[in-house]
Amino acid sequence: MKTKHCVGCKTGKLARVRVMDSIKVGGHAFSAELPALRCEHCDLVSFDGPALEGFELRVAVELARAGESTGAAMRFMRKTVGLRAAEFAGLVDVTPETVSRWENDKQSLDHRAMAVLASVVLDRFERRSTMLDTLRALQHPRKLARRIEFSPSEIAGR
Repeated sequence: MKTKHCVGCKTGKLARVRVMDSIKVGGHAFSAELPALRCEHCDLVSFDGPALEGFELRVAVELARAGESTGAAMRFMRKTVGLRAAEFAGLVDVTPETVSRWENDKQSLDHRAMAVLASVVLDRFERRSTMLDTLRALQHPRKLARRIEFSPSEIAGR
């Protein structure tokens, strides 16, 4: 099926194709066949955004599950879940410079920070935000009432 014109050469028509793509993180290479559009004139390839994001998330999940704890893995996982270095630093109570040193292998990684990031990645994969919500609540706690009552359905309906 042909669609639109190429943004590169402006004249070629685009055809839907599947193209192998790869991502290298540290000493590991990950590959997948992804949907894309290829210009019939200049061969420019544009990957499908959601498919590419899904591939990146799947790579981050694999790194998290393997317990990969390198600066490159931390940077890739952090960027995949959309956390800026400064935001991640605030969530794990360090300076942005510390995150930079971790990611550039200038300082040993804090395994607790890596575990937090891995949990954020796995939550994202499972379409949850439990860890991020908890970390943000710790940064900005809300005031609880002195007395809180639960109905039987709130207790039994877990």
